[in-house]
Amino acid sequence: LLVVIGIIGLLIAILLPALNQVRVRARDLKCASNLRQLVMASTMFLNEHRTYPDATQLAAFGGPVPLALDERLINIVGPYLKWPVVTPTNTVLTLPAVAVCEARRTVDGLMDYNYALGNPYWNTGYSYCGGLGKAEFPNATVLQPDRQADAKGRRRGVLWADNLMLLYAGPSPTGWAYFHLSGPHVVEPVFATIPDPKSYRGHHRAWSDGSVEFLRRGDFSLNSADADITAAYRITGPTGLRLYQYW
Repeated sequence: LLVVIGIIGLLIAILLPALNQVRVRARDLKCASNLRQLVMASTMFLNEHRTYPDATQLAAFGGPVPLALDERLINIVGPYLKWPVVTPTNTVLTLPAVAVCEARRTVDGLMDYNYALGNPYWNTGYSYCGGLGKAEFPNATVLQPDRQADAKGRRRGVLWADNLMLLYAGPSPTGWAYFHLSGPHVVEPVFATIPDPKSYRGHHRAWSDGSVEFLRRGDFSLNSADADITAAYRITGPTGLRLYQYW
């Protein structure tokens, strides 16, 4: 009996990591599918209005912040995907499923309509990257123009992505925000960021032609000193906050 119990325990120890990998893979596939649908909805809006929707603006930055999805933006893409109208009473988990990253669902916190940075928004785990770098926002810079779809859809570029963000408060980085995790990490309580991105596993980016890639850890530098070289977008707010988004 002890031998049998030992064998069963060994099999469980072998199978559990494999089962976890299957769950992670399933979340990745669902996440990629969500992003394709969001690109499709944005493209349908472009076909009707000759421009992509504007990204959400946050007062703390004085311009567009890709990781913030507000009521306006979600209800712009919603009709193309047959979503019900959303309101501030929605939490992240009661928003339409396609609007929320599958990995985000596994991380508790910041679930309500968030007013922390001036304008209300949800942190769904997705970043909307369309229509950035407009002249009226001189404090916002597209650092990788070859990855950026312009507002009129005349150039292939990234429209949606999983969150990967680096935040500075003054001259010092406060940490990172992402949801595709692997292993433990520590969260900085004031800004809800991760000072050491050792748990970052990777994230998706979805191009305007519908293709979706998964960028793995090591595909680019996570050294905060390299942010102006490796990030795709930077915005500096009047309050001294500086945010980098990666895709």
